[in-house]
Amino acid sequence: MRQLHLYGFLFILIFLLPTNNYASDNITVGSFDGKIYKNDFLGFSVSLPQGWFALDEKKRMEMMSTGLDLIAGDDKNYRTIVEVSKLKTVIMFSFYKQTVGFTDKYDHNIGGFAESLGLRASSIKRGSDYLFHVKEALKQGKLKYAFHEKYQTKKIGSKTFDILSMAIKVGNMTLRQKLYCTIVKGYSIVITISYENQEQLKELESIIDSIKI
Repeated sequence: MRQLHLYGFLFILIFLLPTNNYASDNITVGSFDGKIYKNDFLGFSVSLPQGWFALDEKKRMEMMSTGLDLIAGDDKNYRTIVEVSKLKTVIMFSFYKQTVGFTDKYDHNIGGFAESLGLRASSIKRGSDYLFHVKEALKQGKLKYAFHEKYQTKKIGSKTFDILSMAIKVGNMTLRQKLYCTIVKGYSIVITISYENQEQLKELESIIDSIKI
């Protein structure tokens, strides 16, 4: 079941768009005190729900490496694109309901990252502009997602996020994901949730509603 956890984490690898824009020296990975993740540059914070677990940087990097093997295989070009793209992306947080690797079912989760838009900032004005490129990139990838035709919008804190909904079949399970995206200070902020059923979705949406930005 460990491989199932990777599908909730693969957004970090799949959604990075190949450009030469690097993360600004002004942004940091933020801070996590065991209860609250904060990024002062982006004006973003989210609390770890009681009983949930946060992946530390080492675990996130391990999962990225394993996930890359899963989605890229022997495609050296794709691997190169991902390695370069890491330089312009800040992985902010990854929260799981259960400890990764210690569950016999799919573990719903929420995570977030910020990507420098660089020269693309002039053409990517809102979340849906960024998500359009994500969707097109996914269509060309090895993982076969089914997409909701229309974007939704949601007010989170003081920002309006556009939402891309999608699903992927993994064995006998249908895993669902939603990507929430807004633009702040030349960065796309993407929050992802991954889940299997409506009960899990409701729990994840309560975390979304608690985000301050």
